[in-house]
Amino acid sequence: MGSLKTGQLIPGSRVFCDQLESRIKGRLFHTAGREPDRDRFCGATIFCDAASGCIHPEFQVTLNASDSIAALKNFERDALNKGVDVQSYNTANGIFKSKRFVQEVMKNSQVIRCSGVGAKWQNGAAEGAISVVSSRARTMMIHAALHWPEVEDAALWPLAVQHALHLYNHTPN
Repeated sequence: MGSLKTGQLIPGSRVFCDQLESRIKGRLFHTAGREPDRDRFCGATIFCDAASGCIHPEFQVTLNASDSIAALKNFERDALNKGVDVQSYNTANGIFKSKRFVQEVMKNSQVIRCSGVGAKWQNGAAEGAISVVSSRARTMMIHAALHWPEVEDAALWPLAVQHALHLYNHTPN
């Protein structure tokens, strides 16, 4: 990633995005685990700024087009709060090629580039971000399970992902 101060997006930079999917339904942040399974997180859209290496997760209950568009809007709102006007996206295929998602990106006068089929290296920054997220969050979950087996809960993975990314974005590399 760069030698720039991490956690800061760069104006006009390209953003890579892809989706992280979990077989285990994750707890929401505000419900203390009382929500039904159908309302729990099943994954996240991971946004990675190409210039700064900053990684931003948007957790989702479904990975469909409407939730992915909501994730895109939340990410762009956060980016604008940091003084960044996103100009282009590099994405994997799948939901990012849906008509609604592409229209949403183009409505904001942005460019979207999709990877070729089977060409994951074209979206390498997002793939690498998911690898970083997964391995660091998994390590935190294993550490918690070893030290506090009586309270270990795999449904806490969204909290582990969020904390891992906070540490990643705010630690110099």
